[in-house]
Amino acid sequence: MKIFGRILLVLIFFSSTCFVSTSVQAAPKSFTLDSSKIYHYATYGKKKTSKTTYRYHTLYRYWKGTKQQELWDLQTTEKYYWGSDLGVLYVIQRDVKKGSPVSAYNTEVVGEVLQTSATVKTSAGTFKNCTVAKVRSETVTFAPHHGLIQIRNAQQRVTYALIKVEKRK
Repeated sequence: MKIFGRILLVLIFFSSTCFVSTSVQAAPKSFTLDSSKIYHYATYGKKKTSKTTYRYHTLYRYWKGTKQQELWDLQTTEKYYWGSDLGVLYVIQRDVKKGSPVSAYNTEVVGEVLQTSATVKTSAGTFKNCTVAKVRSETVTFAPHHGLIQIRNAQQRVTYALIKVEKRK
């Protein structure tokens, strides 16, 4: 009987140390755009505002803009890539934390993450759980499932923003 009791105690101790101490890790953020939607962006210049609409082309697997621009939106298990053929490519880690690096073209570190749970308003709506990063002299904001939604210059003036999201017909 004593041996059975000791075995039972060992089993209880073992099961409590193995199962009670486990922790659940949060899944990394997904910043990829929803291919079932159409995204409208505005670029604000000093005197002129230009607008571009991006639709996902399933055959070619990329986003095509109304002015023949391309939008690159790619996510791996570790990193998220966002850019355009106009010369911008940001790379951030999916398990992003405050202080995480932001790089350009996957090589040169050009900034760092300032915040990972911001709420940001654009004319397209209010986005929660956003990641805000300082990149060179600009502040860039990424929203889960919407990608890059806003860029502010050194004077904190919005220079690029998501202005509308609509369902594809």
